[in-house]
Amino acid sequence: MASNTSLDGCTIVWLCPLEVELRAAIAMLDKVSDECPPRARGQNVVYTIGEIGLHKVAVVGYYQEQGLAVSGSIAAEVLRDLRNLQLGLLVGIAGGIPSSTHDMQLGDVAVAVPEGDRPGVVGYDFGKAGDDDHYQLKHWQNSTHPLLGSVITKIRAHDELRFRRHLQVLDRLPEFRRPESVSPHSTNDHPKVHYGTILSGNTVIKSKSKRDELRQLYGGIAVEMEAAGMMTRLQVAVIRGISDFADSSKDDKWQPYAAITAAAYAKEVLLRLPSEHQEDWKYQDLRLAQVLPEKSAFVGRAEEMAFLEEELGFQDQAPIQKSVVCLWGLTGAGKSQLAARFVSQQRLTHPKREIFWINGENRESFERSITKDARWLLVIDGVNETPPRSASKDPASFDIHGYVGRLNRGYVLLTSRRRDVVERYYPSRELKGLKIQDAVSLLHLKIHPQLMEGIFSHTTLMWSRGG
Repeated sequence: MASNTSLDGCTIVWLCPLEVELRAAIAMLDKVSDECPPRARGQNVVYTIGEIGLHKVAVVGYYQEQGLAVSGSIAAEVLRDLRNLQLGLLVGIAGGIPSSTHDMQLGDVAVAVPEGDRPGVVGYDFGKAGDDDHYQLKHWQNSTHPLLGSVITKIRAHDELRFRRHLQVLDRLPEFRRPESVSPHSTNDHPKVHYGTILSGNTVIKSKSKRDELRQLYGGIAVEMEAAGMMTRLQVAVIRGISDFADSSKDDKWQPYAAITAAAYAKEVLLRLPSEHQEDWKYQDLRLAQVLPEKSAFVGRAEEMAFLEEELGFQDQAPIQKSVVCLWGLTGAGKSQLAARFVSQQRLTHPKREIFWINGENRESFERSITKDARWLLVIDGVNETPPRSASKDPASFDIHGYVGRLNRGYVLLTSRRRDVVERYYPSRELKGLKIQDAVSLLHLKIHPQLMEGIFSHTTLMWSRGG
């Protein structure tokens, strides 16, 4: 993609699924640029460029209004268009989930943070009831980027209500003012902040019983429709204003006020965000999301994951060394997905570790990513080399060993369909088919539960016969 100077200067993206949320975000900008960035080929989003504090921000409205799928598409476009992107925020409205621990009012703000063993955002559509009727989460989510999480923690600990100062814009924006109401859920005209798990799914919740069921399962504080789709690609901070309580009384009256309170909190986050890191940040965490294989259902492989951790797991105090591991197996065996899961695990446990994912299919794709001296993990996916003595040299192949052999440090993980390509590297591991119990679990994730009930016994019979 050709360089776009105005977008290249943006290090923060502010994502707004609804039009009212977009207007609230723009109202919070300290400065709005009149420049209209030129559209790149294939670009479907339009950016509003502005500034908050020391940060240049690209504000993005959705081209469709709701849903997990469109969030994933928006994230992919943003990662492509914003070449120097560092951090993202998803800001807007949500349905509140009141409880005995959260005395929630309309217009309050909900901020996604991890609670116990739950991440800050849970994709509740991706779960299933276990044998003991305990609901099991099956959809892995990224967490909020650690830097944004640190800023939110600081705000929470010191002066979480300082964000209210930004609501002074209501003096000139009457359309966002707090509605007059006699509702028992809106007696306080000073918005508070609630921290916890935000639930994200594909369905608008308008039922108190369904809302309460979700609260019992996940302990969530709010429910919305975009975050889970976004966080599969981008580690955004999720900030939501409570515009209703996800029940039969749901209407649009409180949406503008809820959108502006969420936007005010988001502005406070950006004002507290230090800028000193900007010159030397690698941007690597966000860029990895663009090249990693699309997240898919993942089950089993505990032995293989333990093997990779033993050979390639990063230890802070360990001396810098070189270690090369190869995964080989038939097409579809899950080599790339296993490598991607290991990378994701390493990103969570060792966020400062340099990780590079390189397309190893041909020389050109490989040479575009030459690494420098650092403590890093290099994944070379899909190595397609013809053995040196082969009579019919594949034009797409190249001598991967010549490159890896010259490395004097680092950790390297290769995947290939061919054993003869990687057999000189030790240790290596062949990936075969999943164990039957893991394959059954994978089917449960891939197939709608009602369909699964009809085919399960037949599938089990086929496996028992060796088919």
